[in-house]
Amino acid sequence: MLGISAICSLYACSKVDDNFKNMVVPSGVLYTAKTDQLTTWSGRERMMLSWRRGPDTKIKSAIVYWNTGKDSMSFDVPALPSTDSVFVLIPRLPESSYSFTVITRDGAGHHSVPVSILGNTYGPVYEGSLQPRVVKSSKMVGSDFYVYWYKSNDVTNVNTRLNYTDLAGALQTVDNPGDPDSIVLKNAKKGSFCKFQTMFKPTATSIDTFYSRVDSVKVP
Repeated sequence: MLGISAICSLYACSKVDDNFKNMVVPSGVLYTAKTDQLTTWSGRERMMLSWRRGPDTKIKSAIVYWNTGKDSMSFDVPALPSTDSVFVLIPRLPESSYSFTVITRDGAGHHSVPVSILGNTYGPVYEGSLQPRVVKSSKMVGSDFYVYWYKSNDVTNVNTRLNYTDLAGALQTVDNPGDPDSIVLKNAKKGSFCKFQTMFKPTATSIDTFYSRVDSVKVP
């Protein structure tokens, strides 16, 4: 997906309705085009919003409001092709649910109709609830160590990362993405421990990865 992220300073904001005063002109009310395909991308105590740039070339900037209008961010909207997307990253959002409202603006002070969307940020509470995959059994076959998992049936589980020591004494890292039944660790050192940690993305559009506690299984 093409796009340019544009972020400016945070501003204290007034009520969203106040942004529409002075928009009445003799020929009627003028509005810029509202945001189209507004999407949230959840993160670790942060949120990214995106929307399609659209064909309205008059749009020069936008404002995002949250916390019932107590907080806002103003930023420039680049003059991109209408099929491109605009991205804005909002930092410092403690783990919670939020309602975001976006308004576009032109250079003459006209505003769009507001568009709102709900989204969640994640942090230590969510991460503290995550558990590593559960080992069903394990065995050695020659110099290779086989680990068999119980199925997690969790679509947010994106990977399990394993660290083990090989026959040469070197630390090896192996990724086991998704929810497979097993993993083979080649040339594992007998008597050592394989440590592993499962990684999660709370939503399909999450921009950050979250980690379970570290567990281990002994190489026999």
